[in-house]
Amino acid sequence: MRNAMMTMLGFGGFEFVIIGVVAALMVGLVFWQSRNRKKMAEQQDQMSKSLRPGLRIKTVAGVIGRIKEIREEAPHLTTVLIETGNGKDVSYMLVDVNAIMAVIDEEMLLRAKEDQSRIEAEKRIEAARQEAEARIANTTISPKSNDITSSDDPTPDFDAAAFVEKSNASRNTTKKRTTQKKS
Repeated sequence: MRNAMMTMLGFGGFEFVIIGVVAALMVGLVFWQSRNRKKMAEQQDQMSKSLRPGLRIKTVAGVIGRIKEIREEAPHLTTVLIETGNGKDVSYMLVDVNAIMAVIDEEMLLRAKEDQSRIEAEKRIEAARQEAEARIANTTISPKSNDITSSDDPTPDFDAAAFVEKSNASRNTTKKRTTQKKS
């Protein structure tokens, strides 16, 4: 009778399985969130205990500054005095310790700047290489006279054959001098 009534109401065995799976997923989600919340709270607590004057920090609002002073206002209220800006434009902010998002690693900043400089240098080298390849692509050698001409060459009267002959003559003279010195 009970099975007939359940079937009439639209409850079969499959619906109970779905409800059970959804309930298990909800319990698992709550457990996972509480575990992540505990882990984040431990990390925040560890970071706030490692704070000291002189460290560069970033707040959750995106303000970057250097810690000047840490104050214990009450048993559960710790504030941090932050110096922002440099030179004449220095200002100070008093924030709750929980508003500090991260401690900025000075060495990491230096490595990032070096990496950026290296990348920019590589880009300049690549641009120069591409420009040189483009100039080479625009340069042609005339098969009849061995003259090198370029569409953007300011000196189209350059005689490559004469240049090669002079280079070979100079090289031969140098070889003769070295063989004479050896004997």
